[in-house]
Amino acid sequence: MKKELLLAILPCIVFGVIAADSTRLNVKGVLVNAACSPSLDKNEVDFGNIPISSLNKTDANQLGERNVTLTITCDNAMVMGWTTVDGRSNSVKAMTITTAAADSSNVTEISEEYGLGTVGMVNLGSFALTAKTHGVTYDGNPGDLLQADNVGNGNGTAWEKSTKGVSKSGVRTFTVGATGETTPKAFKTGIFPLKVTAAVQGTDVLQITEDTNLDGMVTISLSYI
Repeated sequence: MKKELLLAILPCIVFGVIAADSTRLNVKGVLVNAACSPSLDKNEVDFGNIPISSLNKTDANQLGERNVTLTITCDNAMVMGWTTVDGRSNSVKAMTITTAAADSSNVTEISEEYGLGTVGMVNLGSFALTAKTHGVTYDGNPGDLLQADNVGNGNGTAWEKSTKGVSKSGVRTFTVGATGETTPKAFKTGIFPLKVTAAVQGTDVLQITEDTNLDGMVTISLSYI
């Protein structure tokens, strides 16, 4: 009888719990009295004239690298990051771009590559945009390059020191931290040395018979973090 009584009482205890009939959503933000702007020391990276006769017929042709410097300037010290968007994403060709990362390792993932345009219906090749891990500064102080993916997704951001510096269109954000720290640093002037490394397909695939322009484009955008 005791067992039967307990079994009959337990449901009454559960159903007797008073449920909350409301919940709360907090909406937060900061109106900042500052503005930041990015600039590049050059707005075009030119790999020059590349004779078709010098290109390999079947293998990927490495075009080398070019350097460019990104400077972020703010009215007041702000914690700022930057990310990239590929303007030629429909022409990305998955291929190996040698020594394209900051540590001179290869870039092989299509998600870390940017398109160079098309000839006919064929993608010319790809390039990688990499933030160098040396030479990053905030207000003249040397710092560590930090990276995080999907910043602002509401799940918190896990910043880490970047070793490769390879950007990922629409996904990866970079900023700077004090040396040895992984917390983004506020700055009025942040300097990020970059490099662009490119490769094109073999001429048997491209079947180029006329002068053909490489047509890559990437937008660098700032984010308040």
